[in-house]
Amino acid sequence: LGAGRQQYYVLEPTYDKGMTIYIPTSKEHDQLRRLLTAREIKSLIENVSGQENVWISDDRKRRQYYRDVLKSDDPQKLICLISTLYQKKNEREKEGKKFYAEDQGIMEEAEKILHGEIAFVMDIEPDEVVSYIGSVLGGEKAKA
Repeated sequence: LGAGRQQYYVLEPTYDKGMTIYIPTSKEHDQLRRLLTAREIKSLIENVSGQENVWISDDRKRRQYYRDVLKSDDPQKLICLISTLYQKKNEREKEGKKFYAEDQGIMEEAEKILHGEIAFVMDIEPDEVVSYIGSVLGGEKAKA
C-alpha cells in the first residue's frame, strides 16, 4: 500500500444487509473480538438474574454510560443493560407511566447487537432469540 493508504476488514452484518462496516486492520485499531461460543451464551443468559442493576437516576449520566456500554461491545455489560432497562420499563408501565424514548432506543440497540450474535451462534433467527432466552431461563427454573 502507498503512503496514507490503509487496509480494512469489510464486514457485512448477517441481519442488516444494508450496512457495511469498515475496520482498519492496523494493530492500534484492533477492535474485533471473537464471537461467544454456545456455552458462553447459555452461561451469560443463566447468570443474568445475578447481574447488578445499572440504572442511574441522572438522565444525562445514565445515557452517557449506556452509550459507552453500547460502544464497548461487551456481552456481559449489554445483557446487564438490557435487563436493567426491561425492569425499569416494567416498573414505569405498572405505575401507568411511559418509558423514556431515549432509553427505549438504547435498549433496542443493545438487543440488536446481542441478539444478532446469539442468533448467529445458535443458528436461529433474530426474532427467535427472546424465546430462546426464555427457554434457557425456564430450564434453569425447572432445575431449581
